[in-house]
Amino acid sequence: MKIKQSPQDFIVDEVSIVKPKKTGEYAYFLLKKENWTTQRAIQQVARKLRVSAKRIGFAGNKDRHAITTQVCSAWETSAERIEWVILKDIKLKVLGRGDERINLGDLKGNKFKIIVREVSKKELANLEKNFDTIKKNGFMNLFGEQRFGSAGNGHLIGRAIIRGNLKDAVKLFLTEHGPNEEATKFGKYTLRHWGDWKKVAQECPRFLGLEMAILQWLIQYPKDFGGSLRNIPKPTRRIFISAYQSDLWNKEAMKTKLKTLKIPPVKVERMPELTMLGAERDVIIKPKNLKKTVEGDIVKLNFELPRGCYATELIRQLFDSP
Repeated sequence: MKIKQSPQDFIVDEVSIVKPKKTGEYAYFLLKKENWTTQRAIQQVARKLRVSAKRIGFAGNKDRHAITTQVCSAWETSAERIEWVILKDIKLKVLGRGDERINLGDLKGNKFKIIVREVSKKELANLEKNFDTIKKNGFMNLFGEQRFGSAGNGHLIGRAIIRGNLKDAVKLFLTEHGPNEEATKFGKYTLRHWGDWKKVAQECPRFLGLEMAILQWLIQYPKDFGGSLRNIPKPTRRIFISAYQSDLWNKEAMKTKLKTLKIPPVKVERMPELTMLGAERDVIIKPKNLKKTVEGDIVKLNFELPRGCYATELIRQLFDSP
């Protein structure tokens, strides 16, 4: 089977808790994007608004290979400035104002409309066996692959930061990328010219803004890997730590019979601002309004999941052998 063959095959709409009004120091707007991670979309919006990305808040990181909508907040920014922003594959719609910043976790969940293509006969048979069981009893609430970043190494970056191996964390971030051919080429170039930061910066693609920020710091302070990492916004660095926690949790959840399992707390001595508390996470989740339509080797799925749950995991478990 294949998912995310096109952004239109994976549509995600955030179920927000935000209730806009007419006044407030924050502007609330709907961010609709395609082929962008939430982090990079926010960076581009902030650049167009000519403000720091720190002034823009959002409730959750949405998939890049999808059409997604989510509610964001912008501190002390007018509706007119937001409406003037024009970016490829990004649309903004002002919803109103409010007194509170939108932070990670400020959402009820997400609604999904997904098309799965090239489904084999075996996978269709698995779906028929699994569908009613999962609809009734739920699925294992594992953290999905996107939790670990487009390169699948977010947990490794997090582990390196936690252990104080900041040079290793920078190397992973600069040299390992997802399926993007230009980014992959840049990563290989960086490895060949490691330490020659000016030369590496000259080859850095424009869309790798965080990588460029790291390189610009290293040009001035060639051995200060910790300082260079702090050019990555704190919410993004916290994602690396969360990815490490998620990897640990996934490994334990395959073993437990408990209904809930604690995400382990993590202390980050070299970057104490990234220290993360633990939290309880349900091991099994029941999707709401789970529906399917089968058309030959194409399956259309509709469902709703609570915040923090991964549609890709539900899909995998629907089509896997029981």
